[in-house]
Amino acid sequence: VLFISRSEREKLELIFANLKSRNILTVGDAVGFAQRGGMIRFVTEKNKIRLRINLEAAKAAGLTISSKLLRPAAILAPGED
Repeated sequence: VLFISRSEREKLELIFANLKSRNILTVGDAVGFAQRGGMIRFVTEKNKIRLRINLEAAKAAGLTISSKLLRPAAILAPGED
């Protein structure tokens, strides 16, 4: 698991390129994180942390997200964040 903070937002493409074909779960909180290739984005809504999951990115890394984690999360369509 690799958490990428919002301070690294400008470097996301480079980070994701270096992680390509590696089985590393990427998690972050930056706007556009999942849209740009991150797997799980933390979002604050009504004072609660919500998950936005990019299944395509996880699949590309050879990872499967547990159904228990998927239940409370929003599954993103390609290009969505």
